[in-house]
Amino acid sequence: MIIPMAIRYPHVADELRRMIAAGELIADAQLPSEDELSVKFGVGVPTLRRALDVLQDEGLIEKQHGRGNFVRRPRQRITYTSNRGRSEGSSNASGLHVVSISARKIEADDAHAALLNVRAGSALAEYVYLGEQNGVPRSLARVYVPFQGDLDK
Repeated sequence: MIIPMAIRYPHVADELRRMIAAGELIADAQLPSEDELSVKFGVGVPTLRRALDVLQDEGLIEKQHGRGNFVRRPRQRITYTSNRGRSEGSSNASGLHVVSISARKIEADDAHAALLNVRAGSALAEYVYLGEQNGVPRSLARVYVPFQGDLDK
């Protein structure tokens, strides 16, 4: 039974994804040529390219024109946790080191008012989080919420 191309490329992408997760295709390694992969999976080159496009969109591989396709290093996942009860400068399980946290009361400009569904000029609390991981700045977040009272709580 021949499966139509529209249905085959997800299966090829799934198998390549599995191979990357299992370590059969390692980070920074070049994938076999498109011709070799199309033979291995029993699909045409256009079907294989569509599967590779999916993996590139997911950040699992990188296409380098004239060089080939390469497995990308896994992106490091950073998990943010509440810092309530921790002192400034503490680290969470991901190694993200919170360098500074600040809070201040501001007035909503037109953009904030539209996003938060409040009137322009309404009081907002602005929280700024700056974090680093292994000495390298990794995050800067500004969080705006309607002001409800004391910023110290």
